[in-house]
Amino acid sequence: MISSALLALTVWLPQEPKVALPVPEQGYARPKNRIAGDKAMRIVFVRTSFANDSDPMVSRHSEAEMTEVGEALTSFFKIQSYGSMTVSKFEVSPVLRLGKSELYERTDKDGKELPAKQRRNAISDAVAAAQRQLGRDLKQEFDMICVMLNASPTGGKIAPPGVAALATGPQTSIFFGAKHQWRVYAHEIGHNMGFPHAWSVLDKNGAQTLSSDRNFIEYGDPTTPMGKGSNSYSLIEKYRMGWIGNSESDTRFIKRFDPGEMSFLAYDRPDAKGCVGGYINGEFGVEIKELVSKRDGADNGGDVPSTETPGPQRLWFSVISRGNLTKGDMADLPRPLLLAHLSSLVPPAKGAGKAFTTVSLDLKPAPARNRREQMAGKGLLPGQSGTIKMKDGKVVVVKFVAYDSQTHLAKVSAVLQ
Repeated sequence: MISSALLALTVWLPQEPKVALPVPEQGYARPKNRIAGDKAMRIVFVRTSFANDSDPMVSRHSEAEMTEVGEALTSFFKIQSYGSMTVSKFEVSPVLRLGKSELYERTDKDGKELPAKQRRNAISDAVAAAQRQLGRDLKQEFDMICVMLNASPTGGKIAPPGVAALATGPQTSIFFGAKHQWRVYAHEIGHNMGFPHAWSVLDKNGAQTLSSDRNFIEYGDPTTPMGKGSNSYSLIEKYRMGWIGNSESDTRFIKRFDPGEMSFLAYDRPDAKGCVGGYINGEFGVEIKELVSKRDGADNGGDVPSTETPGPQRLWFSVISRGNLTKGDMADLPRPLLLAHLSSLVPPAKGAGKAFTTVSLDLKPAPARNRREQMAGKGLLPGQSGTIKMKDGKVVVVKFVAYDSQTHLAKVSAVLQ
């Protein structure tokens, strides 16, 4: 047992009464094994060290750093859920000692790959270490377990290539880097909730969207932590969590629009009430394998089985009006941004946690010096127009007609031609 001087830092937070959340329609509902949208969430940041560290009592993740992350997540989840989800407590563990780093390495210092069957699971070992060293059952006490690792003192590599953090199920995630911003934790916890990556797709020449020569971009949505943003989870994800409904009796709701003129409010405002976005149903002729990609050059059918009839597809429209979360708050943007996403219901595989896939679309693709610049400007500002070319040659002409900064009402035109 660790002495009382090393007990974890725990922050308990005041709670608000629960309200019944809207239930999304079948296919969009939150996976049953994932955290509910009205949960009083308990998060633990598990700091670890390796037995062969120069000082196994030291983590490169300080209490102060992780407390700052916990406070940011507390503010962020409250804003995202319109107060429905709260963080009831977050805890920063004392440093828990794992085995020698060689037990967890994927490659040694020379880059030689180590056999997977000999590799131990760092998350399982961290949970076991808490039981052994603290007498704590983390899986029973917490909804989210975030495990932080030191770098291997041998120079070997523990993380998969190009991966800084990884969600491993509905409750656990692991972080390989030294200092992650809070949004990296919001990204992985988003996966724990069942949210996919913010895929984006555009032509390889940057001219059109969804045509025959597609290029898949990981982290295409510039606003969501499921991409490279720090603003808001997408309208679709909030709908899945029950934070937004689909009935006019709900405080905030989405609805189906016919092609043409549509009006709705910015969905990222904490006081938003009424219609905050919606979608157009259509036969867009896009197969699931063409929507899903791990990253450029990957097998586009690797995550979700392809199907000839992928189910109803929706072209979603939403507007964000606030900037990135900083110091627990979000200031208004100088100009709002219109975003579009394409979702498609798919038959869930046996035991699968999600029943649909989604990508963000490039309403304003344009050449840029690098891919991140190209994606950052893909939404439409008021007065701007964009064209989405479908697989069958049809197009959707989209225009962000107007936005009222006082009422936060957006007017959008989406016409099929």
